[in-house]
Amino acid sequence: METVYRIEHPEIKSNLIGAGPYYLENRYDEIPKELLKVITLLGDAHNISSEHPAIDHDINHDNFNTEDFRLNIISTCPNLDSLFYWFSGFIDDLLNNGLIVVEYKVKQYFKGVSNIQCGFRHKDIISKTIINI
Repeated sequence: METVYRIEHPEIKSNLIGAGPYYLENRYDEIPKELLKVITLLGDAHNISSEHPAIDHDINHDNFNTEDFRLNIISTCPNLDSLFYWFSGFIDDLLNNGLIVVEYKVKQYFKGVSNIQCGFRHKDIISKTIINI
């Protein structure tokens, strides 16, 4: 069993779990304008940063390019320090605008080359706990 951490929306779902900040940018009609502003700034900042590779570029896994694997991978971080580093400068605004930090217990996860993010498949979820930060 492994433990991973993620920031997600408590109500809007993606891939059977709470939608993460990057996915929410596509759901602009369902989120408050202030949250949209924060995640737009986050997306813009991370798009120009080599320190924030897309999950499909970060995970080096033989099966990553298969549709089943790619469509079922959920982006997360292997520990809270990595989560706070990944969302540095945005964490307070994300949490103050309704997103939550969640700890997942999973059967396995796939480590990113960056050592900052990782991914798991929703079928590997054992438990989910909201973490109060």
